[in-house]
Amino acid sequence: MNLKFNKNEDQNKLKLAELRKRLAQVKLGGGKTRIDKHHAKGKMTARERVDYLFDAPNDAIEIGAFAGDGMYEEHGGCPSGGVVVKIGYVQKKLCIVVANDATVKAGAWFPITGKKNLRAQEIAIENKLPIIYLVDSAGVYLPLQDEIFPDKEHFGRIFRNNAVMSSLGITQISAVMGSCVGTRLVFEWNDSEAEFDLQFVNPENQYYTWKHSLAANAETIYSEKDYGYNTTEYLLDYSLPGTWTVNVSYSGNKSLTPTYLKATIYYNYGTNAQSKEVKVFKLSLKNVNQELFKIQSIARIASN
Repeated sequence: MNLKFNKNEDQNKLKLAELRKRLAQVKLGGGKTRIDKHHAKGKMTARERVDYLFDAPNDAIEIGAFAGDGMYEEHGGCPSGGVVVKIGYVQKKLCIVVANDATVKAGAWFPITGKKNLRAQEIAIENKLPIIYLVDSAGVYLPLQDEIFPDKEHFGRIFRNNAVMSSLGITQISAVMGSCVGTRLVFEWNDSEAEFDLQFVNPENQYYTWKHSLAANAETIYSEKDYGYNTTEYLLDYSLPGTWTVNVSYSGNKSLTPTYLKATIYYNYGTNAQSKEVKVFKLSLKNVNQELFKIQSIARIASN
């Protein structure tokens, strides 16, 4: 009997059991309560959708199950990066499937979500695999939106990869499974020297603040001066029913010119029922949080 071998074997078995326990927890996504709410609406979870799609789900390989593990705890966590990625057979054809997990922040994109999606696309490109997207997303997670779009290996590269795969003849299929629709807000202002905060308050009274100031966002302001336009935009999804409030706090304008803020509101964005409303505000009252407008979001039950 080799005592050292037995001791190492026991240790490995304990570690494996611990890993399997953590994996079982990760597979719950946003938790059992959110899964139950999903099922109550007649919806499948991301993992159920992917397994239902595969010819033999037990033979599929999951990629990056522990992506996001231990990250963003101050935001409630992001199990599996908020997206399920698996490789398996669909109609006897090996494919890679990417499915937003709507039980995690309504499928909103964290920075790690973008990285995991990019990795899935890289695997598809390197192995010439068809890629299937099961889309059920609230869009970008607003409190971290500045970490998701701008860099070379961030969200925008997804569209570059789409073009690369198209040129290579790789099949790309997207199925819209959930919210993915909401109110698009496009803000424009007349002077890059204007400094102000935009605040978005959701129906649960949680808020996100975007700052336009030299101290908080110098690169953005320099870019605006170079390119000659001043704009930002957001999508308020319909996964959280109730009233959103949009506020502004104006700090002033170093160029001493009047500051005007234009808001273009696209209701039911991306649908046949889309409509547009334009509001223009003159910002003059300084250092006071002022309400600009309210938006009513309506919960929708999406089919599988």
